[in-house]
Amino acid sequence: MAAELAADGAVSCWRRFTPPTVKLPRPSGVCFDASGDLWVTCIGDGGAVVQVAGPRRVAPGAELRRFATSSLHAACPAAKPWDVCCIPARGGGGAEGTKGEGALLAVSLHAGKRGGPGAVALLRVADGVRVRLVTGSLLDGEPNMMALQV
Repeated sequence: MAAELAADGAVSCWRRFTPPTVKLPRPSGVCFDASGDLWVTCIGDGGAVVQVAGPRRVAPGAELRRFATSSLHAACPAAKPWDVCCIPARGGGGAEGTKGEGALLAVSLHAGKRGGPGAVALLRVADGVRVRLVTGSLLDGEPNMMALQV
């Protein structure tokens, strides 16, 4: 069973819980988007960002989409995803290259050893297209999403 919580944190109802059947090799980061879907970064099997259906979907726990992270950073295709963060859509604001893009996912990419090449990729939630790749001095050499201001 799974509890559905009201805005004040009280249990509003109980629902039958179906565990996900999604393969998530070595998950490293998780977040939820505005619709309740779960986004997971996986560092196993070459690296991926996976969208799992949330409780409001017809088949909660089902895999909706999977993006291979090798395509997100052409200069470092071996970079693996670590953290993921959903950035809600903003009306007209946002960093250069993100205006009017709707909700975004920020995915930090690591190449292994500390100080190695890394980046933060911004993807559109709607279709998974990369809209921006932040690297270099903006991140002080580290793929740290805390340094990213969207």
